[in-house]
Amino acid sequence: MYKKMACCLVLFFSMFGCGNIEIDEDEYEANNTDYYYETGNQFIFDGHQKIKAGDYLGAVKDFTKAMDELPGYAYLYGFRAWAKQESKDYEGALADINKAIEMQSDIADFYKWRAEIYRDIGQDDLMEEDFKKVRELKKYQQQY
Repeated sequence: MYKKMACCLVLFFSMFGCGNIEIDEDEYEANNTDYYYETGNQFIFDGHQKIKAGDYLGAVKDFTKAMDELPGYAYLYGFRAWAKQESKDYEGALADINKAIEMQSDIADFYKWRAEIYRDIGQDDLMEEDFKKVRELKKYQQQY
């Protein structure tokens, strides 16, 4: 069932894109709390607030500042990739998400986020490869 739902979602988003999607604040908080609150870094918090407000370039700046304080935190590259993707800087987004994967290759979110970038630039084969990797990682993580 999940496979069918995932395929339908991929097809939907590849046909219609994301456009200006309204962000449900409660859902956003529930899905993103652990990543920035666990570090206690104000720049990460500010970057997420700017993404919610649609200030993607401001978010890029905040995540870059956070990297000075937390240089080994791979999620920062993922967050910055997300902000760059939203601002249509796909080359920069791919560079950042690839760096996140290079730093920590066992994080399913990174492959999911990269698949979404590939979707946006029409690289469907690469998108499908990354979604396959997401499923593999999640299946492996569920075993332990």
